[in-house]
Amino acid sequence: MSTKTSTPPPLSASSPTPPEGVRTEAGVIGLEGLTFDGHHGYYRGERTRARPFGVDLQVGRRVDRAAHSDELEDTLDYNGLAETAGRIVTETSFRLIERLAGAIADALLEEHPTLRWVEVTVHKPSPQVVGNPRAAWVRLRRDRIDVLATEGHPGLE
Repeated sequence: MSTKTSTPPPLSASSPTPPEGVRTEAGVIGLEGLTFDGHHGYYRGERTRARPFGVDLQVGRRVDRAAHSDELEDTLDYNGLAETAGRIVTETSFRLIERLAGAIADALLEEHPTLRWVEVTVHKPSPQVVGNPRAAWVRLRRDRIDVLATEGHPGLE
């Protein structure tokens, strides 16, 4: 006895919306391994000379329109995310990488209103720590508190 399964209809390249009966969900966009020179560190000597800091970003937003339209205007341009993170790393100076990660997260949420949440990981190379680790890192997540008030923000509804 064979069981017949129904195959979903093919996606239309001209339609930016999913087929009827397909649920839309948020997606995750990520950038891994960004590197920017910055002046961050608890000790004054760490802040006097620029050194590379690694940044990984994950952001939550709707991606279903872009998944069906294949158009950049239906998603978030990765360059905008990278530019925001790079500006914070290069134009500020913090003692703690926790504060640096928080500043990046705040700027991303402020400058990109379609984001539901952001997760930022900052890697500090060769920290002055016993055991000589390659890097210390911190990961911080911030959620947009007004995510339910989505009217007027096409990426959030």
